[in-house]
Amino acid sequence: CHRYHPGITLATTSLNRLITSWQMYSSSSPSNVHETRRRRSYWQGLDSVCAVFFLAMEQNEIETFAMFRFWTDSLMEVRLYVSEQDAKGVYGENSLRVDQQMPLVMDELAFYDPELFSHLAKKQEMDPKWFLLPWILTGFAHGVLPIGDTLLRLFDWFMVGKVTVVDVSMAVLVEMREVMLRLNDSGDVKMFLSRLPAMSPDALVDE
Repeated sequence: CHRYHPGITLATTSLNRLITSWQMYSSSSPSNVHETRRRRSYWQGLDSVCAVFFLAMEQNEIETFAMFRFWTDSLMEVRLYVSEQDAKGVYGENSLRVDQQMPLVMDELAFYDPELFSHLAKKQEMDPKWFLLPWILTGFAHGVLPIGDTLLRLFDWFMVGKVTVVDVSMAVLVEMREVMLRLNDSGDVKMFLSRLPAMSPDALVDE
């Protein structure tokens, strides 16, 4: 999704190598009995996440792979699995917890901003998963925000646990409320939330 970024255009081979290495790692069995890593399959937009780390690590493949592994093994561990039982054991496939996270965002919106929630709820065709799914699964990296200060700062905060993707999803909706209240067509809302304008990361955290 970021293939036209100047730091990515000439690095396709590196990104392909990183994704292939991750797939091999993710599909392999743990190296010892103490490792609780779950097998995973690739999901759409994961290449965009890798591209963010690749640029943040100044195109160092080893450091990029380490950060990418941490994202999928630690941060996504929380996001993708509900529990050992729900994941059907240590090696469960991508049994997504996202279906529980998306309603959480909308429930918080209903409490925090009833007017905006009511405006979105009136649009019968407006399924929140249209925009929340790529937000939550890729941390806004899959074409939602361009690689720049906002996205890189958000990833910094995700990695250290300062904020969660659910927190930022809620903040984005509130930050963009005036624009969305003027949009009466569900298709326009979907298009707007699929390609967000530049925003201040500090403003989102303050929300």
